[in-house]
Amino acid sequence: MASTKYTMTDADLNLCWLSWMQHCACGYNYAKMMGSGVAHMMRIPISKFYDSKEEQGREIEKHLQFFNTEPHIGSMIMGTIIAMEEDRAKGEDIKPEDITKIKSSLMGPFAGIGDSLIQGAFVPIFLSIGVNLGLQGNILGPILFAVVCCGACLLASRYLFFQGYRLGKDAIMKVMSNGVFQQIMAGAGIVGCTVIGAMAAGTVTTKLIFEFNVGESLINIQTQMLDAIFLGIVPLCVIALVMRALNKGTKMTTVLFATMLISFVLGALGIIG
Repeated sequence: MASTKYTMTDADLNLCWLSWMQHCACGYNYAKMMGSGVAHMMRIPISKFYDSKEEQGREIEKHLQFFNTEPHIGSMIMGTIIAMEEDRAKGEDIKPEDITKIKSSLMGPFAGIGDSLIQGAFVPIFLSIGVNLGLQGNILGPILFAVVCCGACLLASRYLFFQGYRLGKDAIMKVMSNGVFQQIMAGAGIVGCTVIGAMAAGTVTTKLIFEFNVGESLINIQTQMLDAIFLGIVPLCVIALVMRALNKGTKMTTVLFATMLISFVLGALGIIG
């Protein structure tokens, strides 16, 4: 039978959130992805909602299913299913299949939003700042990235977790249906591409040292010819070739070693330096 102590406190929710952030990728595998992490987190509310070990085991087992999303933004889903489990324990007409459907329907869109915002925009922005500071010998570079970026992601994750619990499935589905998430993803994609392009332009350097004589003048092919037509065209061509190779399915390690080999050969021939 359901326990009478089935209302989650802030302390309980904090414990669930910490469990999710620490264990969401534990036992990650191709069959269940984050399923074991979800089940591990759900043991906290379920052990509070149900008395017998048999009931607890049965309820936890239903969360040991395929689940995969971006963990920070996807924490909102975790808050939502805890709220649904709480309402179900109180006797409301919520079936286990309803909770499974919510998880299945939200994990994809939230993964897209999280990947676009966190991996596509937020992390590259702070990574580019940190890398540039590090290249200048400033110790604040790695500190800024580790503390500010990771700290902000954790704060956002906790906020969304509690919002998911308080709003419930109806509010989240309503927000998803009005196109707000699609606009966020589109904007994040634009920002991410801009940031990555700026970071590549600032950190990728390729200097052609090949020179030739024109009359009595010594002409450098890059600084006096190519950059005069399109500033930074040589690094841009290098980035474009690498991206083309990756888009064709070439392994990252193959691209890396090929770049090193080509650079060594061109350097030995006196073309780049």
